[in-house]
Amino acid sequence: MSERVTQLLYLEDATLLEHKARVRSVESTEKGPVVVLDRTAFYPQGGGQPADRGLIFNGRSRFRVSMVRKIGLLVHHVGEFDGPPFEPGEEVTVRVDAERRHFHSRLHSAGHLLDVAMRLAGYPLEPGKGFHFPEGPYVEYRGEVPVEEREALKQRLEAICRDLIQNGHPVEIETVDYDAVADRCGMVPDYLTPGQSVRVVYVYGRPGCPCGGTHVRDIREIGSMR
Repeated sequence: MSERVTQLLYLEDATLLEHKARVRSVESTEKGPVVVLDRTAFYPQGGGQPADRGLIFNGRSRFRVSMVRKIGLLVHHVGEFDGPPFEPGEEVTVRVDAERRHFHSRLHSAGHLLDVAMRLAGYPLEPGKGFHFPEGPYVEYRGEVPVEEREALKQRLEAICRDLIQNGHPVEIETVDYDAVADRCGMVPDYLTPGQSVRVVYVYGRPGCPCGGTHVRDIREIGSMR
C-alpha cells in the first residue's frame, strides 16, 4: 500500500469496528493533532454522512478521535492525545464508536430505502442530494409532486417503508466499472468520472445507487421511519 493512500476498510466491511494499523504520520494543526494511518475503519465526513468517532491507542498512549476527514487519498483523524504522541511506524489499535456508527448507517440506509419507496409508490423521481445527519435528514428529488397529492404520498411512503422494514431484506454492495453504472442504477450521476470504479449499494434489489457510505446489513436494522 502506497504511503500516499489510506486503505478504507469501511468500504469492504461496515461492521468492522476494531483492527490494527500502522501510524504513517502525526501532525499539529490549528484544529488539533492529526493522525494518519496506513488503513482505517473510521468513516470520514462526506457523502451526506457524519464522521465516525472513537479511539486510536497502544500501550503508552490514547488518541480520542473527534473528527475524520479525507484529504486527497489520505484519511486525517483529528482529535486529542492522552499521553505522548504516536511515532511513525508504531502499531496501534483502531476502535470505532459502535453505537454512533450503527445510528449513522441506519440513517443512510433509510435514505436509500426512501428511494425504493418513491419508486414503489409510482413516483420514479430522480434522487439528488442526500443528507443523512441526525439533525433533519432528507433526500432531494428532481421533478414535481402535485400539491394535492403530497399528504397522501407521505402516508403512502411511510406505509411502504414500514412494510419493507418489517419483512427485511439484505443490503448488497458491489464495485462495478463506470460503464456498468447506468445498468445497475438506472442513471449515471454527474459527479462520477468515466473510467473510475464505482461502489453501488442495493438496499432492496435493483436499481442501486452509487454510494461510499456505511449501511446496515439488513433493512430490518433501520427500525422505523416516518
